[in-house]
Amino acid sequence: MGLGPRPQPSPLLERAGAFVADSLGSRAMMNGASLEIVRRHPWLGVGPGQYPQAFTAYRPARITDVPTEILHKRVNYAHNDFAQVAAEAGVPALLAFAGLWGGVLLTPARDKAAWGLKTGLLALLLHGLSDANLTYVWANALLACALAGVLVSMGEDDGIG
Repeated sequence: MGLGPRPQPSPLLERAGAFVADSLGSRAMMNGASLEIVRRHPWLGVGPGQYPQAFTAYRPARITDVPTEILHKRVNYAHNDFAQVAAEAGVPALLAFAGLWGGVLLTPARDKAAWGLKTGLLALLLHGLSDANLTYVWANALLACALAGVLVSMGEDDGIG
């Protein structure tokens, strides 16, 4: 009952916690800059591949909650698939992107394999809220599109049987 020595927090856990806090802070800052880009360029965005240049113009002028080592690194992408599409191609492209993946996920699943594909694609899209799986990592995008094609073809009635 409080008579013995108190356990000290692990330095590894402290560093891990600081890393998570820094990562979340930097992603929140990038999302804020992305929203500002979309607000100023809603129809066509800033153009394909132009996010890094636009980010430097639209990031907050004074940032106090993100470590300076993160601020001085080049930000290559929005770390959010949906923000990346909206910032580079505009809101109509974002609606098309979301509609495409929504349509894929709403495809009827007739067996366990289709449910497995849907679950995997949904996980990839949810992870896209905190990283750029489909807009920056082209291998992931290619695989996701191939799996989406398989899923949609599984939902079609081929008239046999």
